[in-house]
Amino acid sequence: MQFLILQTIIAPLRRSFPKVAQNSRSYYTIANRKQTVVLGARARARAVICPLPGVGSHGNKCSQHQSAARFRSRTQGTQGDTSSASASAIRSFSTKSNSASTLETPTPTNTEAAAAMAHPKITAENIYQLFPEIEQQRNTSAAAVGTELQGYDATQVSLMDEVCIVLDDDDKPIAGASKKICHLMTNIERGLLHRAFSVFLFDSEKRLLLQQRADEKITFAGMWTNTCCSHPLDIPTETGVSLEEGIVGVKNAAQRKLEQELGIPAAQVPPEIFKFLTRIHYKAPSNGPWGEHEIDYILFAQATVDLAVNPNEAKDVRYVTPQELKAMFQDPELTFTPWFRLICETMLFEWWENFETLDKYLGEKEIRRM
Repeated sequence: MQFLILQTIIAPLRRSFPKVAQNSRSYYTIANRKQTVVLGARARARAVICPLPGVGSHGNKCSQHQSAARFRSRTQGTQGDTSSASASAIRSFSTKSNSASTLETPTPTNTEAAAAMAHPKITAENIYQLFPEIEQQRNTSAAAVGTELQGYDATQVSLMDEVCIVLDDDDKPIAGASKKICHLMTNIERGLLHRAFSVFLFDSEKRLLLQQRADEKITFAGMWTNTCCSHPLDIPTETGVSLEEGIVGVKNAAQRKLEQELGIPAAQVPPEIFKFLTRIHYKAPSNGPWGEHEIDYILFAQATVDLAVNPNEAKDVRYVTPQELKAMFQDPELTFTPWFRLICETMLFEWWENFETLDKYLGEKEIRRM
């Protein structure tokens, strides 16, 4: 039945779009100038139109994936990852004959099946079996286990004992694990995922406050990023199962971290000033054994604040306009955190341009998979 439905869709499309490409996973790309129609097993009985080229806009997943592919290629180079750009692309297509007339359901390759067996989906039922160190190291200092933290700043090392919220792929809390465990690439590559937030704080002139991460930071040291990016803790005031509870938790965490990192008094950033836009799910390597794998809650706020920057957290801060931020991205001497660059390339400037009518973007329920 699925085959007949898809054939009904594909036949008129072939007559309108002459160039047909099929890759080894039975995905079809029907190209015509600046439009591409992608049909695959995930599409089932619908076609997704992706304008090319494009920068992601609100709700436009196709252009987000294209931007994400470019982002991954760029950030891998920044972090010293030797993978090629093609390996980091979201999906590549290989050209086949125009005579292709059937659409087969993709079947897992031996490699994919082996990967699924090696890294099973993480759930509340198997989390401690897959990652026994979560329980084993619960009452042990992160610095006392292994050698990964040797040579780092003592204050930052102590923060690796904080307990992050471990999630399943649907943003449901399933455990609490130390910041160290959550940020080791060996665990990330096996699927360990945690909750995070990113604050974008604007002044009365709608300029965005940026910070440059301190050299003492263990991950992404010295890089420019948004106002504040951190993790809610696995404590009652900052966790939550439902989306609504999660939003309340990250707002409380944002207030806490703005004071700890930038010295902004809590009274100047009460939780109710933060506006939740969406969540992004991304993964990125950092230096050495470290990386990020997060579902990141994006929060906007506008306030006049006093700064007393903690030099152990941030080495510089500045307010920027959209034009000034774009100029910073053109400066080869500057580096940026992967999540910040990703958000900028897909969503930020559209939100910023529509700052006065931001309500139409608020409260997105679907997780944007980057």
